[in-house]
Amino acid sequence: MSSLASMDNEIFFQGVKGLLDEGHDVTIKVVGRSMEPFFRSHKDEIRLSPIPSGFWDEAETDGGVWTWKKKRGAVGSFVLARIQPDGKYVAHRIVAIHDGMIIMRGDGNVFGTEKAYFDDVLAFVTAYRRGRGRQFHELAGSRLWRIYSRAWMRTGHLPRRVLLALWHHVVCPMFPSLGSAKENVKANDAGHNLNDK
Repeated sequence: MSSLASMDNEIFFQGVKGLLDEGHDVTIKVVGRSMEPFFRSHKDEIRLSPIPSGFWDEAETDGGVWTWKKKRGAVGSFVLARIQPDGKYVAHRIVAIHDGMIIMRGDGNVFGTEKAYFDDVLAFVTAYRRGRGRQFHELAGSRLWRIYSRAWMRTGHLPRRVLLALWHHVVCPMFPSLGSAKENVKANDAGHNLNDK
């Protein structure tokens, strides 16, 4: 039996939202493999920071396509959002904004995307902590993170599929400590399902 404590998604993320609404940063463990290889399930933690007041104001311009220069750094950023139409919570990368909604995709997904309204975006992912490490690594200002993000976002479907296959079937079996905590991956359905898309 898993030792993981189980909590209903809605209850858990309402608590997270309450803390964010009060202006607090919140740290949660990644659950689900859709952000691999960068964030690993049941190993890494991410820090959520509140969305700045007025951030989405006037986001819809130029016939429904966001003028990116007005909102620097949004595309390519990770956000925690409640997606439509099923209401799940995911922390995925923004890949586009169109028709009043943000479009997201997990780095570990080849084709799938999710949509969320601006008001359903709860937080930016601003930092991460590896495994049992004590130090958080800030995403903002990280040159390595910018290089990785730009390269990964420009990766086509076929190269991404090949790279993910190599990660799951070659790298992780050879170096188990690099991958997700496999013994806990099946616990996604029992607890909160962050990134379980």
